[in-house]
Amino acid sequence: MKVVQVCKYRNDTVEGVDLFEEVIRAAQGHDRSFYIFHGEAGNLGERLGCETVAFNFSKSDIKRIRPSAVLKVLRQLRRDKPDVIITHRMKPSVFVAWCGLFLPGVRKISVVHNMGEFKRPRRRLFAKLLMRGWKFAACSEAVRQDMLLRGFTPDEVVAIPNSVNEKIVRDNLLDREQARRDLGVPVDAPRVIGTVGRMRPVKGHKYLIDAMRQMDNPPHVVVIGDGELLDEMREAAKQYGLADRLIFAGGRKNAYRYVSAFDAFIMPSLREGLPIAMLEAIAAGVPGYGTPVGGIPEILRDKRWLFEKESTEAVKTVLEYLGSATPEQLEETRREQYRIFDESFSIESYHARFRSLMEGGDGRL
Repeated sequence: MKVVQVCKYRNDTVEGVDLFEEVIRAAQGHDRSFYIFHGEAGNLGERLGCETVAFNFSKSDIKRIRPSAVLKVLRQLRRDKPDVIITHRMKPSVFVAWCGLFLPGVRKISVVHNMGEFKRPRRRLFAKLLMRGWKFAACSEAVRQDMLLRGFTPDEVVAIPNSVNEKIVRDNLLDREQARRDLGVPVDAPRVIGTVGRMRPVKGHKYLIDAMRQMDNPPHVVVIGDGELLDEMREAAKQYGLADRLIFAGGRKNAYRYVSAFDAFIMPSLREGLPIAMLEAIAAGVPGYGTPVGGIPEILRDKRWLFEKESTEAVKTVLEYLGSATPEQLEETRREQYRIFDESFSIESYHARFRSLMEGGDGRL
């Protein structure tokens, strides 16, 4: 079986636990190729043991779906003669949908990573007209339900929850003291709460500032991530006298390695598909707390671990609890969450379900 995976870019911020890589790993033992539209392939082929094709399209080629770029992809697909094509995110799916008009009999799978991916009527119409016969692998049951509400059928969409390779996470964690030093946290801080995510409004980081402003003795909180709000958040923390307790550490390559610095993980998001960062924290032995949005409740199945979204008071309450909880209380939560992770989010199950889809099954175990 020949499997081709098509992505817009190679994720160069993380190695080893990226889901683009894990999906193509599921086809190990088959002939595999990894197409990348923008940027270089780097050592991806060597790491995954598969052929890589970097098209070096411009951002404009991709954004505008230029016919010349589509033709290049079609020519490569005709040379490779795939039995299965897997796409991640919308632009690669659109390219392959057009190419697919000239590739009869090829199975096509679209991995859907976010809520609202088909919110726009134009996208739904495109899927209805040009993606008929495709299988859609939603990254959580919440994303699957979102797609069903938008007119997709149960036969078209299967939920394959995101996963991380626990061994890779644990083998590459930094020493606790080193991680804290690198992040700018006092090594002897009594309690450190952390989160990982892009600095965007949807991640809800502003509620950490608002909550900590109301606390007399907040725990140390670290936010790892780069993005549009980073400078603004740093300035706000400084303005409110929180810079020594609320650290916006910026982006880090392989950010999961730093969760060893945390006693607990917090995710005040307004929207999520199924957050990889939360799974990485739990795989690393760090208990997680988050808002009941998207796929988060599929990971955090006890209401004690959830708090209301867009609520300063809710964030304040959970920070107060995490700042004062005993090590035994945190350890109990860690054990319960790890049991759920082990039963429902193992990398072996993830690979098996995608392999089922590739081989013409329904992606269910």
